[in-house]
Amino acid sequence: MRIGLARLIRGALTHAKMLLLVCVALGMGGAGTFLLEGRLNSDLGQLIQPKGDQNWYQSNQAFQAAFPTYQQTALVVVRGRDAFAVETARSEE
Repeated sequence: MRIGLARLIRGALTHAKMLLLVCVALGMGGAGTFLLEGRLNSDLGQLIQPKGDQNWYQSNQAFQAAFPTYQQTALVVVRGRDAFAVETARSEE
């Protein structure tokens, strides 16, 4: 094990420029692939498609049909000791 590790380290040091070039090329290739193929999708309607009779999914579909203007929105809940604390937290945006 030690001999193999020593040979690996010695080879990496001997061919340091080539190793660096390969690492940079792999990194750039990975970044390019992510830019072309990587997509971040936060639409739960597309990410989660349940099988069978799922009550929560049916309720969500009904909500989307009833309130189409509220799609792709976020809801923030602020909790505090009293109304003044909540108003103070809200105004400190």
